[in-house]
Amino acid sequence: MSPTARRISASLALAIGLGCGTGARAETGTPSWLNGLLVAPEQIPKTDLPMLQTTLGLLSPDQAGLWEDPWGDTSALRLRRLIDTHRDSPIPQARALFQRLMLLRSPPARGSADGEGLLRARIDALLRLGALDPAEALLAEAGMTRPELFRRGLAVGLLTGRVEAACAALARTAVPAASASARAYCLARAGDWSAAHIIASTGEAVGQLSTIQAHVLTWFLDPSSLEGTPPPPLPPELSVLDFTLRDAVGLPRPRGLLPLAFEHVDLDDGAPVRARIEAGERLAVEGAIAPTTLFQAYRAGTPAASGGIWDRAQATQDLDRSLAEEDPLAIATAVRRADHVFSRRGLRNVFAQEYGDKLATVPRRVGDTDFRAEMFELLLLSGNTNGAWRWGRDAPTPQDRLLLALTGPAGALPDRTLLELVERQRRLGPECRDPPLRDRALSDFAV
Repeated sequence: MSPTARRISASLALAIGLGCGTGARAETGTPSWLNGLLVAPEQIPKTDLPMLQTTLGLLSPDQAGLWEDPWGDTSALRLRRLIDTHRDSPIPQARALFQRLMLLRSPPARGSADGEGLLRARIDALLRLGALDPAEALLAEAGMTRPELFRRGLAVGLLTGRVEAACAALARTAVPAASASARAYCLARAGDWSAAHIIASTGEAVGQLSTIQAHVLTWFLDPSSLEGTPPPPLPPELSVLDFTLRDAVGLPRPRGLLPLAFEHVDLDDGAPVRARIEAGERLAVEGAIAPTTLFQAYRAGTPAASGGIWDRAQATQDLDRSLAEEDPLAIATAVRRADHVFSRRGLRNVFAQEYGDKLATVPRRVGDTDFRAEMFELLLLSGNTNGAWRWGRDAPTPQDRLLLALTGPAGALPDRTLLELVERQRRLGPECRDPPLRDRALSDFAV
């Protein structure tokens, strides 16, 4: 086994042995909220589709840290099934690895006719993860001249507020399969309100819109015409366009958790701080946004209360202040407090990534032995392995030695004793309790 393969195998084994988390989401395949953007399949014109590039992706194998031909002899059909049924890992680095694989620029898989099926599966996986920016970039590279790619491009645009490219593709009549609702929305965005009104007023009569869809469209286009009438009820299954239209006019959202991708709507600077933080936390814990996006929300004004999200906002601001003042005692206190409140929410990995560069500058003389162990773990989680080595214990534990071996120079591979420790943990399986911070650091770091 090559050194790289040994390192990956050891990391995966450690992840299996220590990787507890909140559990994977159950959603698989094409997100149901993409419905309603195209006409029924039997109504889509049978025309020659524009050619796609033979290789599509944002990352080269070298950039992704993967091999040149990741698909090997696996057929395109099997790859699609594997991607469609993939269940998200609770391990942050495992989620990041899967996302890099979805963005990989690679040769077509075996048996792939034109690559669209596998491309759609990759985009759908990113949508399930809430990773809208990478999905948008992949769609931009592929183009939106095919119905199913247009559908996904419009959905991403609706959630990010960047709908211009999809609506421009529709205006060029390159997507004759767009639904009446999608056409009306894009016409309204382009300022052609009269044409949008015609679709809304006649769509139900000709069978292109359901009663609820026609009602919501009219409410969006001309709410004054419905003054005094009750708002449209929630549809049985909320599509991304339903959500966008209802949100635009202030209609109530459904109770409970929205699809992960919908949370991007609340990241806007104009959204209430509580909504921004809640959306940011849910997306950040899944690796769907950069940590900085969440921490900007934590820093947006004075925390309005205590407990929950406000404790994390206060901990962020306290740590910022102590780092700016360079007070060693205050830094140690603030780091430990922040580490505690973020770990309880499953955000320790995100916290470490946000502060890794700043923590690496803290003098090692700060704090006691336990604090040094905490800093060691946080710097490992942040990817700053040199800084972590500096903070390592004088008498490292077996787990410390394993982590140092996995993150150290190429020659510092785990020895047989350490690999046996990992294998024993793998056989026992994860002990899913509320672990001490040191155990959680190992769990988050692995892979």
